[in-house]
Amino acid sequence: MRKWPVIATAGATAGVMVLAGCGSEKAGEPKSAATTTAVQPSATTPAAAPSRPIAPGEPNPGAGKEGELGPFGFGSVKLGMTAAQAKGTGLVQIKSKPSAGCGSFILIPGASDVVPGKGFISKKLGIASIFAGKTVRTPQGIGLGSTTAQVKKVYPALQEGPNLSFVAVPGNPKATYSFLMSAGKVSELALDLKAQDCHN
Repeated sequence: MRKWPVIATAGATAGVMVLAGCGSEKAGEPKSAATTTAVQPSATTPAAAPSRPIAPGEPNPGAGKEGELGPFGFGSVKLGMTAAQAKGTGLVQIKSKPSAGCGSFILIPGASDVVPGKGFISKKLGIASIFAGKTVRTPQGIGLGSTTAQVKKVYPALQEGPNLSFVAVPGNPKATYSFLMSAGKVSELALDLKAQDCHN
């Protein structure tokens, strides 16, 4: 199994436009057109960045869905996508095309310039695996650095092996999470198609 770099996630802000109409009319006076006043858009306050590092196994409160690995992918990057579809999300940089066997990609870094993760694209299956970067978590809060005990508590059906441990992905019967444990902690985490043909 391969080692991958760390990640970061980015939040977003939105503006809101409110229109208010007012008018007055008195008996005997000519009717006047209602006036419309535009209130200038104001950006919502961005979510505050965590004041401390995210502890192993702790969900990232600022990541949202885009910072979660699973159940079907990472944000808009989905398992089963072709290389062209993945590139079209704007979140993927193709490193090698799956001309024979499997190609590879990286998830494009956000504002922090930290790579969120990497993965493999199968010629037959499309995106077959997505490996988590350092701050990416599953929807259940598991990520790199989580302890074996934390993984077992969240995924009691975990199948432990001499090299890798596996568990079915909640909400996606076609996928599994694979974990490489080192010194009692998760050192590698991947979201895989069950039929993936790119790595052990």
